[in-house]
Amino acid sequence: MNNKLTLNILLALGAIALTACNGGSSADGSTVAQNRTLQLSENGLTGSTCDGVAAWDATKAYATAGTKVVRNGKEYSNNWWTQGNDPETDSGVAGSGKPWTLVTNCGVAPTPTPTPTATPSPTPTITPVPASGLPTPIKFTPLSTASGVINYHLNLPFGSGNVEKLTLSANYTDLIISNYVAGALLGRLMQEKEPNLKFNKDYIYGTVFGQLLQENIDTAGYTNTTDWINADATQRASLLASGQGGPYQINDYSKRLENDTGVGLVNFVALQKGLGYTVEKQDSGSQTLSVGPDSLDQKYFGPLAAAYFHLNDMNRLAMNNAETWGPQAQYYAKCMSNLKLASSATNVNNIYDLILNAAYNAGTYSAIIKDYFRVCAGMYTTNPEMTQLKSLGDYTLSDSVYKTTINSTEAVGSTFILYPRQIRIYLDQMYNQKTFNSDAITGTNSIKLSVQDIEYVFENAFGTLAYVSSANKYDYIATADSKKAFTAALTANGLSSTVLLDISTPAGKTKFFKLLDDAINNLATNLNISFGTVTQTTIGGVSPTPSPTATPADNCPTTAQVYPAGRGSYVSGTIVKASDNQFYKCNTGVAAWCNSTAAWAYAPGAGTATTSAWTLQACK
Repeated sequence: MNNKLTLNILLALGAIALTACNGGSSADGSTVAQNRTLQLSENGLTGSTCDGVAAWDATKAYATAGTKVVRNGKEYSNNWWTQGNDPETDSGVAGSGKPWTLVTNCGVAPTPTPTPTATPSPTPTITPVPASGLPTPIKFTPLSTASGVINYHLNLPFGSGNVEKLTLSANYTDLIISNYVAGALLGRLMQEKEPNLKFNKDYIYGTVFGQLLQENIDTAGYTNTTDWINADATQRASLLASGQGGPYQINDYSKRLENDTGVGLVNFVALQKGLGYTVEKQDSGSQTLSVGPDSLDQKYFGPLAAAYFHLNDMNRLAMNNAETWGPQAQYYAKCMSNLKLASSATNVNNIYDLILNAAYNAGTYSAIIKDYFRVCAGMYTTNPEMTQLKSLGDYTLSDSVYKTTINSTEAVGSTFILYPRQIRIYLDQMYNQKTFNSDAITGTNSIKLSVQDIEYVFENAFGTLAYVSSANKYDYIATADSKKAFTAALTANGLSSTVLLDISTPAGKTKFFKLLDDAINNLATNLNISFGTVTQTTIGGVSPTPSPTATPADNCPTTAQVYPAGRGSYVSGTIVKASDNQFYKCNTGVAAWCNSTAAWAYAPGAGTATTSAWTLQACK
């Protein structure tokens, strides 16, 4: 997301490796004698731990990556050639696209004391502490295996700057599975909203895990002996501080988007119980000023919250561009039409994941997302868009070359120009596939997921989602219901619990995705629920307003306006007759959409986003 944790917080948590200061000459050739007085003055210290590191000089060109400088008591290292970029205001974490990275705060060097012989102490066992209010998950020892390396927090092209490495092992497999369960649910939510939309499952189902790698402080530090994504309580608290949004950096989780006619995460019936705050707290703004719910860091619920935020990005894009003044309105309708063509199912033409990740990171009004919609709209019919399409995911292009190649107005050096491709390259490493060439993709990774582990994670993940039952009871989905749905999917796919699905191969990955799809479909059918149902109330004393559940026949009017007659005067609950001769009711809280003149998007029964605005009634 747009707002990142400050590097001071990251440093305090030990998330950035502290590099020992160099002695002698600095890497760019400046001598210590020339700069020591200025450097100590900037530190405000004597005997600084950064002694020997030159002070930053605004007129100097720092040509060698890794050159260290001191600025106002902090040590920075450059990521590439830079001149005039103040490290204090132009630095970021590894892979952020900034020219400088903070190394350490310059403290006073202590007087050396003899190092005593350490007495070995036993490694503490981390006791899982469940997130507030969430059900206690099933505990299990993973049978899955994994090996190899994922390079992340990297710059593009690979090798041009910072990189961190996650060494794959069985420790990470339950976290991988939980993120893919969330990704598969995102796929279902997307198709509920846009039934004919084509997308690449590799990148949509994997996008939540890719984002965890990019957004979280230290995913490599995860341990499966706890239910937290970040086991360190101090680190977790910083990620849940006001305005942060947890390890996926869902900074605006607590707001209706794009404005007060939209919805926030707490408006989704499935999430409200697990989030644990009220719609009223969201709408008053008090939740935005509060510490985030700890469920955002729980390894089963957190990924699902990120998936729903993507769904909200879809809502935002449709809402923004329903009128001619929308930020991408000149391209939006044509792009969405193109993405419903069969030809858009192929890798290079399917860019919807890039669009969603640009919205997630840069916002729905950003320059890069408009560039993507422009190329998408012309991808089959106009030049240079037909050519530019082939470069949108290219990992070999630096910021400046990428900007020129796709004719972008986005700023070089920003995270926005990198982020969508970063998510893709992390996933391509997992799949051993070179959709675009990069030395980061070695083809040697192995991720073999146990079907038994997948079942346990599926049950734990969906056990954090809630629904209103046929008895009008609001509760978490029962483990028994998830187990029933998963078992039926196993049988339908001819699998047993002893099978390992290797998602680093095309065949294993396809079976994994199909198993998740079928299990989710079974669960929705068995419980007669829509996972995208929205409510405008805090569920408890007031029942939610589900959508798209049909109303009984005797609730339908004997007469109704025929859409678009009366458009402009509709309110929540208005029922109209559509061109298909069926009745539709304007959903609660979205009257602006019902009244929109963008019939292609919001016409009842016919618009591309009809279910966002209208609910089909059960009578004719």
